Amino acid sequence: MVELSILIGEDQNGKAVPVTLNSEQDAMCILGTYGSGKAMLLRNIIVQLCQLKNVEINLFDFKGVGKYDYLQKVSCLKKAGSGNTRSFKIQVIRYIEKLFEERASKDLCKSVIILDGCEELFNETGLSDNMLEEVLKKGKEAGICFIIALHQIDNIPQSMFSLFNIKILLKNSGGKNGRVNSEILKQSRNLKRGNGILIREYNPEPILFRIHFMDTEKYFDC
Repeated sequence: MVELSILIGEDQNGKAVPVTLNSEQDAMCILGTYGSGKAMLLRNIIVQLCQLKNVEINLFDFKGVGKYDYLQKVSCLKKAGSGNTRSFKIQVIRYIEKLFEERASKDLCKSVIILDGCEELFNETGLSDNMLEEVLKKGKEAGICFIIALHQIDNIPQSMFSLFNIKILLKNSGGKNGRVNSEILKQSRNLKRGNGILIREYNPEPILFRIHFMDTEKYFDC
């Protein structure tokens, strides 16, 4: 079992809000539209993961804009890619499946897979929900931590959404399908940029937090 502890921000009293990812149980889903602070939160998470010992990061962006090019110089990055074609999405799925096989054969370092722009992945014709669900389930069996990011709850299939027991709602991420408490949805629509709501399965009380600004330039020299 691998546990990775990261800070996602501060609560209304200025107290740090930590999140612990247990590789055999936890997967994180970050939801937020343009201008919500999602990119800043992901960048903060990556900075912290890079500072942990014996951690490797696999990062794929399905928007295809190359906004993570700066990570190519980071030593903890095992593989990264950006693209929005169907062939790229299939290549990523196949790569992840191969990663499962590698980890089953030997004791490797802690591994994190970050998938950004997942609404593009879920909307792709020919990639079934079952295929993607199996990837997430096998990830837990292989001791890999998954973090995905997309715009809204409506963008992710219901059955897959239930596999994420750590959910972060940022500005205008709630959608209309009632997958989370209606009061929480209402709060998410009124969030300001850089604020979010943390929902954890094992803690029924949601936490309102503000993303902590980190000076990431000194880590990535960019």
